[in-house]
Amino acid sequence: MLKHATKSYTKPLGVIKKTMVVFIDTNILYNNWHFENANFKYLINFLENTNSELIVSDLVCDEIENKFNKELETLKKSFKDSIKRSKSLLKIEPSFDFKKLDYKYSIRDIISEKTQNVKFIPYNSIENTKIVERAIKKVKPFQDQDKGYRDTLIWLSFLEYLKNNCPYEDVLFINNNSKDFFDGKNQNLHQDLLEDVSKFGLKNNFRIYNSIRDFIDKEVDMKQNKYSSHQIMEEFIYPNEKLIEQELEYHINSQTSNWFQQLLKNSVGELTNINYLIDFEIVIIEGIEDPDLMKWSIINDNDFFAELYFNLRKVDLRLTIPTIVYKNNKNLFDTKFYDIESNDENTFLNTIRRIHFNISFNFIVDDENITDIVINSLETK
Repeated sequence: MLKHATKSYTKPLGVIKKTMVVFIDTNILYNNWHFENANFKYLINFLENTNSELIVSDLVCDEIENKFNKELETLKKSFKDSIKRSKSLLKIEPSFDFKKLDYKYSIRDIISEKTQNVKFIPYNSIENTKIVERAIKKVKPFQDQDKGYRDTLIWLSFLEYLKNNCPYEDVLFINNNSKDFFDGKNQNLHQDLLEDVSKFGLKNNFRIYNSIRDFIDKEVDMKQNKYSSHQIMEEFIYPNEKLIEQELEYHINSQTSNWFQQLLKNSVGELTNINYLIDFEIVIIEGIEDPDLMKWSIINDNDFFAELYFNLRKVDLRLTIPTIVYKNNKNLFDTKFYDIESNDENTFLNTIRRIHFNISFNFIVDDENITDIVINSLETK
């Protein structure tokens, strides 16, 4: 099995490909330090499967990292206090390596490792005079108590990003600070914010949610987003390349000569004119390279359908044809095949080829097995 030169993932079959923008605020990330609970996993899968983009303000990242570091300092103090109490109470001083708590935390790195569909946006381009004016006029998200400076920075920088990059896409706005961002019924943005959207000339359709769970319940098909294309490749395709090779080889060699002759005739390459095929065999010498997941779809809890494009780096193709056919086309066959052996009735041809396949199959998760292989296309090199 060869090392993968590239990794390519594609949207699942049955999920409409449309770009959306998903915005999350600090209050959604707080206490979910590593972005790995079940709800966030569905969010990540949704981003990839719908080709959507997650927007996180640099200010949100700074806040989360600051909160994490404060929590870490509290944890260190708690450990030290516990050691002191243990020494006083039991005359025992437990050993603990505090260097283990010297942890460099970056929410940007954590999210970026989980998805490429993320954009961290700056906030330093927002003029302070605009913020002061909004504070004086109590324009949301400012409150009556002059709170709302950071929310205003995040909001205005987000609108600026939309204006410059995606002024038409649907915006899925996740924020549990309903008092400052949403109307009284929590069904739409506050009127002040709707006016901002209009002033920026945006045509985005804003849909609001007060939690990740609320977002998932309303937007995410949990069956189709059980996996992402990345997961399909990493958890099922790459680890089972040898199985795919074996099943494909068995599938082809189990077919009739007429079937294989028709497959070659419909293929792309130099072997489309093979006629009067008596027998055949393929032997995979060097296996899958550059697999590309074209489509996938959940069938049930234990099965999924996949369409996979890849090439087999080196395949020994062994064909048997009538000797009379060989003699009538000897010059042609001699340039394409090697180790040619003939008797009065049959001629045995061999050639080593790189073969590109597009195949479909069902993958059974529990058994790690594939069934129902279909060869959609074939190209010989």
